[in-house]
This record gives sequence, C-alpha cells and structure tokens, in this order.
Amino acid sequence: MSWFADTLPAFMPHGHCYYWRADLLSLHLGADAVIALSYFSIPLAMGHLVLRRRDVVFDRVFLMFAAFILLCGVTHVLGAVTIWQPLYYSEGLVKLATAAVSATTAVALWRLMPKAIALPSHHQLQELADQREAARDQARETQHELRLILDTVGEGICRVDRGGRIWFANRAYLALLGTDEGEVRGRHYREVLRISTADEHRPPHDPVAHALAEGGTDAAEAVIVTRPDGDRFPADLQATPLRDADGTAAGAVIALRDLTEERAQQGRLARYHSLLEKTNRLARVGAWSYDIDASELWWSDITCRLFGHPPGHQPGLDEAFGHFPEGGPRQELLAAFGRCLRSGLHYDLELPLQTNGGGERRVRVLGEPEYDGTRPVRVLGAIQDITDLRAAEAASREREARLAGISRHAPGVPFELHCQRDTGRAWLPYLGDRAPQILGVSQEQVAGDIGPLLQRVVPEDRDTLLGVLRDRADAPPGEPLDFRIDFAEADGAVRREWLQAVATAEVRAGGLQVWRGFLTNVTRRKRMEAELRQLAYYDSLTGLPNRLMLEDHLAQAVARVRRAAATVAVLYLDVDDFKNINDGWGHGVGDDALRAFAERVADVMPAEAWLARIGGDELVLVLEPAREGAVTALVERLRASLQRPVTAGRHGFALRVSIGAACFPADARDAERLLQYADAAVYQAKREGGNGTAWYRRALTEEALDRVHLEGELRHALGGTGLRLALQDIHHLADSSVAGAEALVRWHHPAEGWISPGRFIPMAEATGLIQPLGEAMLHAVGRHLAATHDLPRGYRVSVNVSPRELERPDFVARLEAVLEATGARPEGLELEVTEQAFVRRESAIIDALDRVRGLGVTVAIDDFGTGFASLQYLKRLPVDKLKIDRTFVHGIPEDRDNLTIVRTAYALAEQFGLLVVAEGVETEAEADALRQIGVTLAQGFLFARPRVVRGLEE
Repeated sequence: MSWFADTLPAFMPHGHCYYWRADLLSLHLGADAVIALSYFSIPLAMGHLVLRRRDVVFDRVFLMFAAFILLCGVTHVLGAVTIWQPLYYSEGLVKLATAAVSATTAVALWRLMPKAIALPSHHQLQELADQREAARDQARETQHELRLILDTVGEGICRVDRGGRIWFANRAYLALLGTDEGEVRGRHYREVLRISTADEHRPPHDPVAHALAEGGTDAAEAVIVTRPDGDRFPADLQATPLRDADGTAAGAVIALRDLTEERAQQGRLARYHSLLEKTNRLARVGAWSYDIDASELWWSDITCRLFGHPPGHQPGLDEAFGHFPEGGPRQELLAAFGRCLRSGLHYDLELPLQTNGGGERRVRVLGEPEYDGTRPVRVLGAIQDITDLRAAEAASREREARLAGISRHAPGVPFELHCQRDTGRAWLPYLGDRAPQILGVSQEQVAGDIGPLLQRVVPEDRDTLLGVLRDRADAPPGEPLDFRIDFAEADGAVRREWLQAVATAEVRAGGLQVWRGFLTNVTRRKRMEAELRQLAYYDSLTGLPNRLMLEDHLAQAVARVRRAAATVAVLYLDVDDFKNINDGWGHGVGDDALRAFAERVADVMPAEAWLARIGGDELVLVLEPAREGAVTALVERLRASLQRPVTAGRHGFALRVSIGAACFPADARDAERLLQYADAAVYQAKREGGNGTAWYRRALTEEALDRVHLEGELRHALGGTGLRLALQDIHHLADSSVAGAEALVRWHHPAEGWISPGRFIPMAEATGLIQPLGEAMLHAVGRHLAATHDLPRGYRVSVNVSPRELERPDFVARLEAVLEATGARPEGLELEVTEQAFVRRESAIIDALDRVRGLGVTVAIDDFGTGFASLQYLKRLPVDKLKIDRTFVHGIPEDRDNLTIVRTAYALAEQFGLLVVAEGVETEAEADALRQIGVTLAQGFLFARPRVVRGLEE
C-alpha cells in the first residue's frame, strides 16, 4: 500500500485529495465497475422486454426508467475516471441529464400510480380467466341445448355466413335434402339447395340471395326442391338476415318446410268438398249464411235452385222471407231467426215454401249462430227439400193407418212356439186369430205340429223358416228379425211376404225351447224402403237413374268393356236455353217438357243403351258396347226425333239440344274422365251456336288448360310490366274538340305479343282477377290525371267498373284511397257501369254509386240498350250519362231500326237530364245522323283510336 501512496500521485495531476486514501482505491474502482456493468445491463434487459412484448403496460415509463439507470451507470463510470482525469464538466452534464431523466421518470411514475394501483393482481387475473372459461363452458352448453332444440323443430333450419357458406344445419334440414352435416358444412348453400318453380317459364326467386344482398326478409316462397338423388318435393323457402352490431348483414337463417303432406291434404280436402257438394245435391240440401255486420245473405247454388232462382242469385232478407207464406209459417221463421240473432238459439223448422216459379215445396230450415268471442257475427244454416220425403212418409202413414184400422186389435200374430231340440219336433200351442190371413193356417192346424205351416211354404223357403226358428234361440231378447217367405196358394199362385219376428226365448227342463212373441207382416214397410231407394238412386221427375247411379253404372261398364276389349260411348245431351221455358211458362210446364224430352230419347235408343238424368235439363246416354257406326247412327236418330216438337201441357216446344260425345278407350281411360270429356264436348257444341253435336277431341282439354294458363299469366302480369293503360278520346260532335277519354286496358305478353281484351277480360271476370285489375286501372288513371296539367275544361277519363267490384263493401273507401294516393281530382274521373250490374244486387250497387257521386266522381251507364234497363231503372239509378252501345250506332241513318233506337235512347236521357255519348262512330254519315238527333258527344275510330299512354305499374 505504501507503493500506491508513493506511485499514484503521479496519475493524479491535480494532486493529493485531502480525503484521499490510496489504500481504498481498488475498492472504489471495483465497486464502480460492478455498478456500471449492472446499470448498463438492466436498461438493456428492460428495452429488450419492451421490444419483444408489445403488450407491456406503461412501456414509455419502462423506457424512461431504463434511460435513467443507463445515465446512472455513465455517472459511476465518470466518477471512476475523474480519479485520474478531472472531467468535472462532462460529469456535471451527465449528472444534469440524469437528474432531468430521473425527475421526469418520477413525475410519470406518480401520475401513473393510480392506474398502476388499479391493475388487477395475479389472483384477480386468475379469477377473470376462470370466469371466462366458465362463460365458454356455458356458451358451449347453451349452443348444445340450442342444437338439441333446433333438431326437434319440424322445419329445416340452416345458418349461412355473408358469403353463403353453411355454418349449421339442423336435423330436419339435412333429412329434407337427404344429406349429413359433414357433407354440407362450409359449402355454398346453392350447392346443396337446388330450387326451381312449377312454372318452367318463370325463374325462381331466391330469398336467401335477397336476404344476403339487401338485408330484406321475403314472404315464404313456394318452390320445388331437388335432392341430390334427383327426388323433388314442394316446399316453402324463407330467409331472414342476421346483422352485426353496426347493422351490416352477417349472414342469414334459411327456413325450409316440406309441403308434400300439406298439398296432399289440400287435395283430399278438395275431393271431400266435391263429394259434399254432390251429396248435398243428391240429398237436396242447400247452404246459406247471413253476415250480421254487413247485412248480407248468401245462398249456395242448390239453395238458389230450391227457391226457383238461377245459381248465383243472392237475395235480401225480405225477398228470402217472402218465399214463405204469410201468417204462421213466415212469423214462425221470423221469430226463430230473431231469437237466433238476439239469444244465440239455433232452430230447426219444417215449413212450406213458395218457389219463384209459383210451385210449392216442403222444406226443413236450420240455423245456428257463429260467434266472434261472445258476439254473434254470422248465422249459418241449411235448407233441405223434403217434399218427396214427406209425401212418401204421408203415403206410408196412410197405408199404416189403413192397416191399423183393419187390424186395430191385432197388429200382428201373437204366437208361442215350442221346440224339442233333441228330436227337432216343433209345434205352436198358441197362434193369434189373424194367422190365417198372414200364414194361411189356423192355431188348430199347428197346435201339435208345424208341418201344415211348412206345407204352405214353397219347398225352397222351408229351410229359411226353420233357420229363423233356430236363430231365435241365440238372438238377444226382443231383437226383430226380418225374413222373406213365399207362400203357395191353393190355386197354385205364389204369395211373397216379408215377415218380422220379435220374440223372447226360454229353455225349460228336458231341452224344451219356448219362444213367445209377435209375427208381423212388414211387406208394406219393405216396399216403402224400396221407394226410398228409388228416391235415392232415381230421378223423381223422369224416373231415370240419377247421377249417383250413372257414375256407378258407367264405372262397371268401363270395367266390363276393358276386359272384353270393347268400346263404351257416352252422349251428353243438354237442352239449349231451357231456362226460357221455365221463366216463360213456369216450372210445371218445364217439368212436362223434360219428361217428354226423356221419353223421346228413350224411344229411339237401342235396348243395350242406358239413360240417366244428372240434373236440370241434362241427360246422359251410355251405349255399351258401342259398335262401329252405332254411335253416329244413334245421334242421327236422336236428331231426327228431336226435330219434332215435344208437348208440355197445352204447349208444344221445338227443343234445341246440344250433344257431346266421347268414347272409351279412344278418348278417355276411365269412367270419370269419359263423363268429363263428354261434358267438355257438349260445352263446345254450345259455344258453336248450340243445337249441334260435338265429338270430344284433345284440343278441348287443351283449350281448358289454356284458360288456366292464361289465368296464371294474367296473375303474373298484374305484378309485372305487361299491362298498359290506353285512352280513346271522346269528342264534341259540334267542333270535334276533345271532351274526355275512356280508359282501356291492353296486355302485351312477352311471348305471345298483344292479347285481345275479349280473351282475357271474360276470364278475369270468371276468376275474380277483375278486382285487382280494376284497382290497378284506377291507380293508373289517377296517376295520369295528376301528371297531366293542360287538360280541357270538363275533361274526364271514364273507367269501366265490374259488378264484382261494385259489390265489394269497401269499394268506395278504396276509390277514395286511390284518389288520395294519386292526387287526382275526383272531378276528372268517371265510372262506367253496365246495366247488368243493377240486376245482380240493385240496392247495394245503387247505394255504392250514390256515395261515389258524393265524392265528386260522375257515373255513366255503359253499353246502354244491351241489358235490362227500363224507365223504372233510369228513374232510380244515380247516373249522369248514358253511353249508347256501338251496335245501335252502326249503319245509321240507313239502318232505320238502329236510328229509331238511338232517337229513343236520346229522348229518354234528355227526359232524365242525362248526357249522351255515342260509341263506335266510324263514319261521317253516322256522325251527321247523331248531330241531327241532338247527340253532342261521340267516341270511335272516326275521331281517334286507342293509344297507349303508360304501364299500369308506372
């Protein structure tokens, strides 16, 4: 150490320090070196941690603290260096930097102290991890339960992501498509779910794509699904979008429901309704209902016929009650109907009925209320024609009363029969006094043995009588037994009787069986049952088989000729305009004419033919077997015979008869289609003018299918772009200026081009599509009026309105909604109504038109002169204008009849203060004649043809 003391001063140019101890120099140098090494390694480790772990909390503080430690290390190094070199300036700067960094670090540490204290501890982090794991377990369990629930759902459920890839499919979905989850997971839904529509011309709408692309939910879409194995089934397909928290589509849920069983159930239900309708027609049971809120009475077609009205007739209550005689019957029905409305009491009455044709029937009327909660909203009922039944019952009662008067004290033959079972010997120790009249033997003759009774029975029926005696031994007491016996009379004649035995049996000692009871002659009752069977299977008017027996006979005939490789021909005969006879001369004369018609046909048909009346004025003739040329020859004989007038009462009628013919197996393969095709043929004969013969051809079925196809295309067009609004101007005859226009609908089919209104308007009327079509027309006209601002003063657009539309209770409200929605002025709109509209439900339609005019909309009678209008009608109808039909304008002034009709119509209109428009004006001569009459408005090709102005959907 003395060496250090003597030598080191040479390394210290600044000289000896007062406190300098050379013996401690190595200690200071070693300690400073270790401290400096630690100070340098610690910040390097902290920096390495921050760079490698991006999730370190408070990383800036870490780096600042590392800089502080690094500067501390530099300070220690400089402290050691200053032992030899006086680097006080550098050491001061380093210390200053160290002080700044340490102060900044201290401030940052204290500012971060609340956050550091709030950091979770290791124990808390472990609890959070445990909770998260428990939540995952709960989620997995919930997902498993949800999977179990979805697997129990009957509908197929599938979850797809926003790209359409399948994430999940329940058991029903996989079963419907005949696959498993492993095959579908991750695949695009279109690879698994192949859909099409029943209409090959219409591409299927994909609700899944719509949900994924636009985020919308469509109504269930009826599609055809094809399984991977090629099987197809009808289904309902619906897709519901799934959204993220920000509202963007994250996928969709597909719901798939198999409609196979539902469609089959609908088919069964349709067949049930058809059978019910036929049964009601055979049983003469009609249905009716009364809507309490709407005050509307509805009749089924059978009810209309029963009251003597044409099918479709819908009367008011007063008219309906007016068919029942004044006094007791009508008051009884009114009282029962009132109790039903007020107290909900159902009723079942039997009353006399006066038909529209003046006939009298006996009917059974039933009614019961239908409730909406506790409030009655409708009365449902039935009416049955029991005239023939009551007549048969009255005849039966008369016969029974006559029999009771004859045998008042002995309604039957009381008897006591003994039979020894071991020997078979039988005798009648007691037999009533009327036995000779019923059995032909007296009690004395059979007291010891029933042999004399058996001798009175024809040999083949003796076993029947003995069997009855044996059966009585095991029969329940008092149970009647009917049996038929033929008795041999003394003169050799055979008397057939139906007898009924009612007896109780007793077994005595020694095997003796004793029967005590009554033996009654029930022949009359059996005959009455035969009469009732006649009513069930035969037409009461003509005595011919009815439809029920015809269908059975025709099915048997087809089965026979199928085995024999022969032919069956069906001729369907329908009297043209037979309603005119009933309306003009009454149903009594009409019935006589039908009987004469049936007799005339029966007179010329061959012996092997079979004739039936299936209702109204329709007869069906079945020819089996139908040899070559026989059917044509029969038709010619029928035509020749029917050319002669038939006599009905004091009247003679030349019947015009349409005949439709069809053959098995050439035209049809079963009895049902054979009758159907013959019906189609007679329909064709009527379309060709009537009083002719039409042979079935496949085109008739195709025409029917075409009508169905046209209906479907029109339904599609109503939701598409094919329908157009066309306007035909109405002009002032004085100066040819435009006064208004008539709105017409035109249909441009993408494949068939322009379709004639004469083709699709009647079909729309028949199918009910006229209502949505009419509403679309009103909207289109309203939009046109609202968009056109330079119209002449008083300009109106007239729109044809169907009677079906006017009969809707909400028609006026819908019209008002159209005007409000389109912004059209009511003064610019006019409704055209045909005369036939007022014949259907006059009071309801007049009320509707009154309210229409109250809106400011005018009303015109279209095609005036072609319907049933009269002075009485014109006096009551709320109309502003008459439009004379084009058929009366054509050819004037040369056609003097038409000229007279137009003058008369104009005079009527002027009398009632109505404007007149002449339709179908095509020549200047017609226009001049109209001007001379005084008509001021006209419409026709002379002035303008219809022009398309917009689509109905625009």
